[in-house]
Amino acid sequence: MTKNESPRFDFRGKGYKVALLNLFYKLFLQSICVAERIGGARGVKLMMMALIAWDTKIRQKDFPQFVRLRNTLPPEFWKGIGPAQHFRKIIRDWNEAGGAIFVYHRLGSPYWQKRFQVVGSLPDALPEWGQRPVILTFLHTGTYTVIPAFLRSRGLATAMLIGGLPPWLESAYYRKIMEDGDRSYGLVGVPHTFHRRKELREMIRFLQPGRVLVTALEGGRLSPETDRYEVDGYPFHAKKGACRIAAQTNAVVIPVSARRTDVCRFEIRFGKPLPDELLQKEDHAEATQYLISQLWPGIKENPGDLNVTTLEAMAPDLRVPRVGWL
Repeated sequence: MTKNESPRFDFRGKGYKVALLNLFYKLFLQSICVAERIGGARGVKLMMMALIAWDTKIRQKDFPQFVRLRNTLPPEFWKGIGPAQHFRKIIRDWNEAGGAIFVYHRLGSPYWQKRFQVVGSLPDALPEWGQRPVILTFLHTGTYTVIPAFLRSRGLATAMLIGGLPPWLESAYYRKIMEDGDRSYGLVGVPHTFHRRKELREMIRFLQPGRVLVTALEGGRLSPETDRYEVDGYPFHAKKGACRIAAQTNAVVIPVSARRTDVCRFEIRFGKPLPDELLQKEDHAEATQYLISQLWPGIKENPGDLNVTTLEAMAPDLRVPRVGWL
């Protein structure tokens, strides 16, 4: 995200505006937690409905650009999902996933664990678990944000490589929710995130056997590190960074995706690990293509999960500043 892409709120510092903002989010998050205790997942959804409506409204100025991006793919690709329906869906899914993360300290409960359907093998079920670190690579599709929260709720030391965070995650009460969850999961002191521009050394040190890093294959501005690939004849721009990090740390690399299947129900799909022989090559283009190709069938099956960031990866020349975070 750039300075032009998202409204900026300051949850740190002094002054009455900062105090009021923190108070508002504290009350909002407390209300979500109370609603979850009373109504479970549907209580979370009810509390998020107002945020979904507000988010939909402020993103309307992005809708024409969203339509332009969609139009780079043929009509048959969308399986009858129109632009307006698609736009509303990704905003709803994004916020509903956020609601689940807002009760991170409760995700380890049997009730919430049943709301996550796992397809494929979890990292700790791999033969290499405990001997090598694991890197999970995703595309900005569906509800990818729940992946690290779910894994941490199972006690797996998991962090995410990021370029930035939504501003409300700076709220003091949100940090308290995360700390409460980490105590329950035995993860006190385990970082949640590493910033790709500031904390690469710390991230490399983090990647020890029995630890998991979650990182995107696309996203952010085009750079010299971005290469052009193809899927089903469509162009796709991605970076080799995940494979370079894996080669440096001897990590197992697995493609992963997540999608909403019902009210606060999510499917997390783990693909086949990247063959080590591809990582051993000097150029990681073939390895990166493998990961993209592993994730593409899920997108073809559920095109309504295609978020804006991934659409931009397929048509980077059309990218313009936007509200961001989808």
